[in-house]
Amino acid sequence: MLKFQKINSILSEMYIIKIKVLTSDDTYLTVNKNQIIININLDYKYNVSQLIERLTKIKLPSMGNVCIDLIDYKDKFLFQVLLEILFANYAKKYSKKGNNNKQDIVIYFLGEINEDKNRQISLLNSVYWAKYIADLDSLDDGTPESICKLVKNHFIVDKKVKVNIIDEINLKKMNLNLLSSVGQGSINKPYLLELSFTNNPNSNETIALIGKGVTFDAGGYALKNSDSIRTMRLDKCGGASAIAIFDYLVKNNSILNIVVAVPLCENTITANSILPSQVIKSYSGKTVQIDNPDAEGRLILADTMSYIQSKYNIQTLITLATLTGSITITLGKYMAGLFSNDRKFAKNFMIHSNKVGDEVWELPIHWQNTRSILSSELGDITNAPIKKYGGSSQAAAFLQEFITNETKFIHLDIGGTGVSDNRATGSMVKGIINFLNNGKEGGYYDKKGK
Repeated sequence: MLKFQKINSILSEMYIIKIKVLTSDDTYLTVNKNQIIININLDYKYNVSQLIERLTKIKLPSMGNVCIDLIDYKDKFLFQVLLEILFANYAKKYSKKGNNNKQDIVIYFLGEINEDKNRQISLLNSVYWAKYIADLDSLDDGTPESICKLVKNHFIVDKKVKVNIIDEINLKKMNLNLLSSVGQGSINKPYLLELSFTNNPNSNETIALIGKGVTFDAGGYALKNSDSIRTMRLDKCGGASAIAIFDYLVKNNSILNIVVAVPLCENTITANSILPSQVIKSYSGKTVQIDNPDAEGRLILADTMSYIQSKYNIQTLITLATLTGSITITLGKYMAGLFSNDRKFAKNFMIHSNKVGDEVWELPIHWQNTRSILSSELGDITNAPIKKYGGSSQAAAFLQEFITNETKFIHLDIGGTGVSDNRATGSMVKGIINFLNNGKEGGYYDKKGK
């Protein structure tokens, strides 16, 4: 989402950006002719997310030509600091405003960009591409079909990537009934987007990343109120992040085998929408009683999880979703909720994710949560128990019922961290990438260079 271009000399109309590290807590800009100096303290007490928040609030002046001299940024950490500031200021955001047709800003640089710096740029581009996709208008650019076309065109020239798009007719033929049922009430029909990248010939194991892609969630017959419905085009944040993560792994030739699946649909109200207490047979064969049409995210994830596990040799499965509002009661807007069937696996993920500023906290899937979602009167399982204690854990317990015994499972609830002020945040893009690449990206955020 930001373009970088090499130059051999600095032109007179260019502004050079430098960073001066302070020991005081002040943050301010110094402008000297064609030079802008960012004066900032780079210390933080708890987590690098504190620093990232400060960096993204720094406002640079609007400039036509921005230049950086890479001699000033030999240190990986300092270069990462610079990138966080540049992307926050100059990366293009999705908009339909009349003045949004201006060209992307190009960042000019003196020197050579090595492999690490290319990866650092790519990492931030992935975060901002996730934001861009999630922000797309559900009227046209952000419908299930439009997103499928966007992603297919993006990967069309890459022979290492396989793109499989399943439309509504085939969803029904394949018995992906939970996904097709959620989307059947909308004029914009549901799809399942499936991306695969096989790049580790020494392993027959595949990692699965499944992101929720509800392109607009009105709540169905459990209609949302006017306050919460306003931002519901952003209920596809998990799916957008999954697509951007996949793009990063492909571009940087990560040595792994991965499949990304994004169930795409709208949850609206029409004569064909799901009614409360209806029972739907899932892809796995389990019957699901729909006690809350607004608990649709877990339905489309469940079918997708079952389908992917039946098709690939999945050893690790991660779900990423703006799944529950109740996660904000537990963790606020500051951390994503992490649920897992393997404590050691969860701890390893948490270390790698926190390292790059995507803070997560492990929460339990208690046996009482599991018992509550198995309390359905008419089906094998309910999507919303009558007793709603621990809503986020109940949602995770529902998903866990669709995991095979051999699969390590992590569910990330970004209901709090995924959205800020009617804009997507790109939550968990960096965290998941750093985890899947065994900590390689973590070094960019390590001030001590470890």
